[in-house]
Amino acid sequence: MKLIFLYQELKMSTLQIRRLKAFGTQIYDDAARNLNLLRTIENTLDALDSRYERLCQENEAADRYIKLLREHDLPESSGETDLISLFENTRDLVGATYEKFSQKHLCAVNAPELCDDDGVVEAYAVLLTELASLHDKLNTLCWIIGEQDADKDETLPGEFSSADDLFAAMGV
Repeated sequence: MKLIFLYQELKMSTLQIRRLKAFGTQIYDDAARNLNLLRTIENTLDALDSRYERLCQENEAADRYIKLLREHDLPESSGETDLISLFENTRDLVGATYEKFSQKHLCAVNAPELCDDDGVVEAYAVLLTELASLHDKLNTLCWIIGEQDADKDETLPGEFSSADDLFAAMGV
């Protein structure tokens, strides 16, 4: 008889069992969500770091070409590649990429599940700085090449009193 009484004392009510299960489920869900969040943060940081490294290399290359173009003129082009258009198109793509990552940066800033120690917001900010720098350097390359092209252009002899006279002399 004493054994049955002890068993009944240890026996949990249905409500207590439900609460215990709910507690276990909550802890499990929180732990799984946190692990997934940490995995996502790590993957995001890895991807941003990889992209940052590539951008640093591209910025260094742009610096070298800017220096080279400032010291030397481009050789005569065979007309196969329009460098200005190439760099303008690339600059526009970099600008679009900047906008995309600006939006992601803003999302990271406003994400309640992220904290400063995660480094995601800072990683986006550093990446945006590199993107802006590359955009400016591509613009500088376009400007330098355009100036060199303009310096090589032949001037038309004579003076023109109207745009129509100028276009006629140019053969347009």
